[in-house]
Amino acid sequence: MLEAQILSLVAVIIFIISVSAPTKKQILLLQTISNIFYSASYFLLNLTTTALMNGVSAIRCFVFYKYTKNAKKIPFIYLIIFISLVIILGIISYQGLVSLVPIIITITYFISTYIKNEKYTRLALIICAIIWLIYNYNFSAYIAMIGNTFEIITGFIALQKYNK
Repeated sequence: MLEAQILSLVAVIIFIISVSAPTKKQILLLQTISNIFYSASYFLLNLTTTALMNGVSAIRCFVFYKYTKNAKKIPFIYLIIFISLVIILGIISYQGLVSLVPIIITITYFISTYIKNEKYTRLALIICAIIWLIYNYNFSAYIAMIGNTFEIITGFIALQKYNK
């Protein structure tokens, strides 16, 4: 479906930019936007669990961004609420074992962005991008696969650049 691939392309471009962003605040804001486009793309591909996980991720990124922007500590309860929401939506939209992949990746993202250290956030993004690459291949999300490859590359570049 061409529309899904176009939305995925927009999401990929924004996400790649986010991985190389110098601050957690910028990473979170860009990922909010990217997750909205990813959610729409996966919805068009009838991957309901993945679409829901990206929708929750967009909301979580925005909430975490607001706290980070104001230099406030993100309350731990928000992490618990978002992870609980992912689990509940994952159960509701469960489409077999393959549904566990976006659920696990989403929880990993949530934890990595809760931690203040950008190095750990970038490492988690790289690991998740590798898993997404395999997942997207299985569902013919080819633009997303290209994006995953660039996410991995830019993630490693950002690790080298910002973590000397």
